[in-house]
This record gives sequence, structure tokens and C-alpha cells, in this order.
Amino acid sequence: MNNKVKKKNTGHIIVYIVLLSGVLITLLPFLWMLLTSLKTQSESIRVPPVIFPAKPVFSNYLDVFRDVPFGRMYINTVISSIVTVAAQLLLCSMAAYAFAKLKFPGREVIFVTLLAVLMVPSSFFILPQYLIVQKLKLLNTIPALFLPNLFSAFGTFLLRQFFMSLPSETGFRSDRPGGLPEPFLFILCQQRSDRIIDVFVIVVQIPPLRRGQLVGVQQIQVDGD
Repeated sequence: MNNKVKKKNTGHIIVYIVLLSGVLITLLPFLWMLLTSLKTQSESIRVPPVIFPAKPVFSNYLDVFRDVPFGRMYINTVISSIVTVAAQLLLCSMAAYAFAKLKFPGREVIFVTLLAVLMVPSSFFILPQYLIVQKLKLLNTIPALFLPNLFSAFGTFLLRQFFMSLPSETGFRSDRPGGLPEPFLFILCQQRSDRIIDVFVIVVQIPPLRRGQLVGVQQIQVDGD
């Protein structure tokens, strides 16, 4: 019995050691970034690399916040994220409910076409979206950050699968005139709010990524000029 307990404890210790090793490996880049932020420019590019700065330069942080408008950037990110999340939850849930619960001609063909969009790398859309925003004269504006992301094929697919998992009678009440369906957003919030959270997490990650890609396209255009 004691041998079994010892073997079990030994196994737990090995697992913990492996997990802690993984944590340390994951944290190393962040630690290196922190140490590099406190170095002088010559120390940060020295070969062989310097691990610890000879004298931490905390003024680097003041210089960054003085030269780069981080406050404006965070406000822009918050605004674009809120608008994008609200628009996608509304539009994607409406489309998903229609694909899952309503019958209309060409429903499957339209849905397959929508799914085909997921097979195209998102980077392929960057240049066309940039040109559209440019033609609309919205460059360097907040709407340019969220307009290309107001609808999501993946969000529609995710919510459609949720609506399809509900029983057919869900959302229909006998006390409503003609047995009309409940508002789909009410059904969504009433049944499984975790799907809303899933879409929220996915959507919030998209605007900063797209904004970074658009900035890259702008830089290419400037360099080309």
C-alpha cells in the first residue's frame, strides 16, 4: 500500500515538474522583454546579448508614452471592439437563426457559400478592404477599424450550430398570436449565454489583428510612394 502511495506521489511530482518547466519556458520571452525594456539601446542590440542591464533605465517607459499616443490607441481599440462585438452579435445571430430555424429557397446553398469564406485566408481580404476604406475616404478614422468586421462567417456558423442544437419547439409559445417565435436574441440569452461569450472572445481579438495588418498595408503604400 505504501509503495503504491509513493509511486502515485512520485508520478504527481513528475507531472508538476513538467508543468512548471512549461510555465518557465512560456514566461522566458516575457522576462526577456521586460529586461530588454530596461536596457540602453546599445545593450539591447549587443552581441553576445546582455541578459541583465548594467543600470536599469526606467525612463524608457516615459519616453515611449511621450512619443507614442497609447491613450488614444486604447480608446480607439475599446470603441472599435465594442461596436464590432455588438454588430456581430446582432447580425450573426440573426443570420444564424435564419439558417438554423427558418426554411427558405436556397438556404443550404447560401450557407455553403458562406462557409466557403472560411476557407479563404483572412489576409486575402486585407488589400480589398483597405482599398474600399480608401475609396470611402475613411483612412485614419475609427470607422475604418470596425466597418470591415461588422459581420463574421465564423460567428454565424458558431451560433447556427447552437440554434440547431435546440429543440424545434424552442422559442415558440402558444400564447403568442399564431404561435409566432420568440425574438431570437431572447432565445439566445435565455438558453446559452456562453455562446455569446465565445463569439465575444473571438471577435475582440480580430480588430487589433486587422488594424495591424492595415497599418502594414499603409506602410507599404507610403514606402512605395
